[in-house]
Amino acid sequence: MVNLAQHASVASKKSKMQEDARVINTTMNWMYKEKEYAPTFEEIQADGLCGFVYIITNQLTGRKYIGQKKLISITRRKVKGKTRRVTTKSMSNWQDYWGSSRTLLEDVEKFGKEHFTREILDLCEAKGLMNYLELKYQMERNVLFTDDYYNGIVNIRLNETAIRNYGDRCKF
Repeated sequence: MVNLAQHASVASKKSKMQEDARVINTTMNWMYKEKEYAPTFEEIQADGLCGFVYIITNQLTGRKYIGQKKLISITRRKVKGKTRRVTTKSMSNWQDYWGSSRTLLEDVEKFGKEHFTREILDLCEAKGLMNYLELKYQMERNVLFTDDYYNGIVNIRLNETAIRNYGDRCKF
């Protein structure tokens, strides 16, 4: 038999955690070249941007995380009576994004988002460039060989065309 008081208490805690997450999400903004980065969807499209490579730093421990995030979300849906799918572009969830490392996300929850900085290292016009630059920054900093980074895996798909198209930006 389910204890209704316990069930209500658990539901209340979950609701409180979800509410706290929504409130905290707006406290730390992305920085790019020492300025807050908050473009509109139209500005992102006009600049031809795909996404960015970033570093998140825990200000209490100095531990860091290097990753990438797309700025635009592209969805394709089937339309009845049509043979081609309809493509829709919209803003991704990048403003509220805190990385994909479980350990990092646990620390963000434990210490609070106000103790972390989110900095954009490079804005990218193409996915291939974004993949390459993320790998480059990770390898330059030896993220897999030190406990100074939350990164526990490097998983990049890369082809030569992506690298050749961006010349000097893709050199070590």
